[in-house]
Amino acid sequence: MGTSERKVRDDMSDTHKDIKNKAGEMASTAKDKAGEMASTAKDKAGEMASTAKNKAGDLADAAADKATAASDKAGEMAETATSEAKKRPLLMLAAAAAVVALIIRRLMRRKKA
Repeated sequence: MGTSERKVRDDMSDTHKDIKNKAGEMASTAKDKAGEMASTAKDKAGEMASTAKNKAGDLADAAADKATAASDKAGEMAETATSEAKKRPLLMLAAAAAVVALIIRRLMRRKKA
């Protein structure tokens, strides 16, 4: 084997080592970047979960407030109906009879159909 062949072989060996080292560096960089991206994604997911939790809590509070308001309004309406029933018992009896008659009529129609 001549010197030029040996030089070519040595150059190829050096090039191979350089490529191998560069590939190792690139793999290490890619690993580091993937770790950073995973950490960032984890942080963002935590932030989103926290935001969703807060919004769900706000919605639950708003729903509870609406339910309380509806309950209060229903109580007021019941008191008004009771007061009116005491003032006009015959009118209330007639209204109740009309409601019962409508219900019976509706039920009778269902049996025919």
